[in-house]
Amino acid sequence: MSLPHILNQARTGALIFALIMLTGCATSQTAYLQDGTSGYSVECNGLLGQWSSCHAEAAALCGDDSYRVISRNRLDGLTEEQAEILSSRESYRERSMLVQCSSHQTSWRIGMMTRKSFTASSS
Repeated sequence: MSLPHILNQARTGALIFALIMLTGCATSQTAYLQDGTSGYSVECNGLLGQWSSCHAEAAALCGDDSYRVISRNRLDGLTEEQAEILSSRESYRERSMLVQCSSHQTSWRIGMMTRKSFTASSS
């Protein structure tokens, strides 16, 4: 193989790698909230990333349960439009959501009611 051919293949590989890094696939990890319950941190960053990718990942994590969006781009109460405006000035778009599945919210509430009932009956 000649040097120009090797350089051309290296450029092509670098371009493919850059496109993969810019595409919007969603990733997630478990997050623990201040009240002790668990949720998920979902990210769908990148130039081609979409909020719909984050929502699809959250829906897959929560199964058939619904989920509640607690924050977007690490700021509580932002709508998707507000988060998009804030990140529009960046060269690399950040899109992240902190979500909690409905089943986690329910189990925490049941746990709290059980504790309150137990405390009330034990006094």
